[in-house]
Amino acid sequence: MHNVYDKHGIKGFLKGNGANCVKIAPETAIKFYLFDKIKASISKDPTNIDRRQVFLSGGISGSLTQTLIYPLDTVRIRLSLMKES
Repeated sequence: MHNVYDKHGIKGFLKGNGANCVKIAPETAIKFYLFDKIKASISKDPTNIDRRQVFLSGGISGSLTQTLIYPLDTVRIRLSLMKES
């Protein structure tokens, strides 16, 4: 931590965070959208959903979201590791 602070100051601790904030908004929106759609499609009674269906919906929506958002995560990591000119 001392090394980062000595070389870059406070900004060094936040490097790459802007890209992370840009990634979080679409990731959360996609995750909630897919969760609701999958939950509605696998439940027999939409008013009475059991825990297994919620668990399955969450797992599927999380997996699909990470597959779709992975390129943004790669960009975020590369920006964080990029050397300053």
